[in-house]
Amino acid sequence: MFSRIFCREFNIRFTSPAANICSLCTRLRHNIKSEKDAKKKSDLIVELRIHRKRSKAFYDLAKENPPNSITFCFNMQQVQPLPRTPISDSFYSHQVSLYVFCCVGMDSNFPTFYIWTEDLDGRGSVEIGSALLAHLDTLDYEGIKVLRLFCDGCGRQNKNSHVIHALYHWLKVKSPKGVEEIQVTYPVRGHSFLPADRVFGRIEKTHEKIRR
Repeated sequence: MFSRIFCREFNIRFTSPAANICSLCTRLRHNIKSEKDAKKKSDLIVELRIHRKRSKAFYDLAKENPPNSITFCFNMQQVQPLPRTPISDSFYSHQVSLYVFCCVGMDSNFPTFYIWTEDLDGRGSVEIGSALLAHLDTLDYEGIKVLRLFCDGCGRQNKNSHVIHALYHWLKVKSPKGVEEIQVTYPVRGHSFLPADRVFGRIEKTHEKIRR
């Protein structure tokens, strides 16, 4: 009785809320449940299906492995405070922010990390572009014509003119002769779970074990 009242009447759950849920998916599912008109409900269902297909197309494209190409994703981890300690005096005092940028192939078990702290630099588009260019200089381009890059649509870090200009400069000035094209693919908003996010999840679990 207690659980039924809280869950059904007050919309309260006894588990941690899900994170990074698509707002459009949530809104459409809620409207479908509450809509009484059959035609409007059908239109909402069609809109939700189209939205899901668009989001699935991003992952299908990322799984492809065209010949003469390199595919990898890049992303920035959420800010990690230093030091990680349960001591209240340290927790409530000023902590240094640790920034972690990760580049990893779609089917690779060997991610590359670029790590710095807030006293060295920020975590905007300039820093992301610099780390991305540094990673491009480490790859083997023998027989490669196309670079396929996948990332989320964060405007401050990934989806902006600074990163695109940096990639264009690398392609025109620094890239090997065989490389002809760079493709950057962004997902539908709210559907951007990538291999780099799995790497970050493992890192955070390891940190929690160390703290305990």
